[in-house]
Amino acid sequence: MDEIDLRAYIGLLIFAGVYRPARHAIDKLAAIREVWEKWVERLPYRYNPGPEVTVDEQLVLFRGRCPFCQYMPSKPAKYGIKIWVACDAQSSYAWKMQVYTGKPTNGGAEKNQGIGVVTDGLRGYTELPSALLTTRGREAFSSKFVFTPTTTLVYYLPKRNKCVFLLRTLHKMAEISDREDMKPDIILDYNHLKAGVDNLDKVTGSCRRMTVHWPLVIFHNIIDVSSFNVFVIWNKTNPTWMPDKQNKKRVFLEQLEKALKQIPHVPSKLHTLTSRTATQKKYQAREHTENKRHREEIELH
Repeated sequence: MDEIDLRAYIGLLIFAGVYRPARHAIDKLAAIREVWEKWVERLPYRYNPGPEVTVDEQLVLFRGRCPFCQYMPSKPAKYGIKIWVACDAQSSYAWKMQVYTGKPTNGGAEKNQGIGVVTDGLRGYTELPSALLTTRGREAFSSKFVFTPTTTLVYYLPKRNKCVFLLRTLHKMAEISDREDMKPDIILDYNHLKAGVDNLDKVTGSCRRMTVHWPLVIFHNIIDVSSFNVFVIWNKTNPTWMPDKQNKKRVFLEQLEKALKQIPHVPSKLHTLTSRTATQKKYQAREHTENKRHREEIELH
């Protein structure tokens, strides 16, 4: 590191120290907000999901200090950063993602988080009718439906004071099964297709590394999800590529890694760093030899 790089690095540290407290008081995700927003904005550009889209929670393993770290005993990781994901039910392509940063600054409990993820990604659903949200006086296994020209929303009570919302574009009628729990057909279809996010958890995680910094955890997850999304797009555009192989994703990631290393500016940068390191070692060895010779001369006298 030369003098110019050192001065620039010190200046960036001072700049971050001045503005970091103000940003973090307003936004808990400030440390990586700009990168996250630009990445999430590009997720829907390259892929159109099928008729079934799954919205569920993803828990990224992290046990360090984080202002919005969550404990979810139903997840394998137990502790980590919770991310709401909307993905294609068949391919598990991550189409929309939102980091849960905890309770709002006013200290009140945050409710209907899943509704916010769904309604943020669909036009025309900015709020739900208040009459639909109430559970008082309703019997268990009862259902309420709301219809629009393109969507159907069901509000089902599996038991008292517990509600389940589902929004679908496939169903157009209030169809209820003849089962004992009287579940609507919308919920039965959802249970059949809800593994989209769970499958995304299984196929990602290879890029994660041990760290005590939560922004790096989110960044590693960005790389993981991006790699899998590219793999999905590649399979859709090249259906005849390795059709009978079970390790297609591993082979694809190996080829992706080699292609990224062949970017023109990477070898030159690595060569510069290697040359600089070799020069530093050369000077250090010369200095060590001169110091040793100087000590020997002192001992002789």
